Amino acid sequence: MAGATSIEVKESWENMAHQLRQAQTKTDKERLQVLYWLKQEKAPSISTIAQALGKHRNTLQSWLSMYRAGGV
Repeated sequence: MAGATSIEVKESWENMAHQLRQAQTKTDKERLQVLYWLKQEKAPSISTIAQALGKHRNTLQSWLSMYRAGGV
């Protein structure tokens, strides 16, 4: 399915919200926002998130690949 992702965000809602508030750069905030949205029970598709952020879906897939490899 296009735009679908299989990723488990391990951080808690509280941890994600705290990290989002503490993020220093625009890119850090965007990356954390992606994870925050994917943490939702009915998470939007990668394509939908990419449109909302004004990024290409491949960019988000790269970010998620880095998250899988090393976490936040």
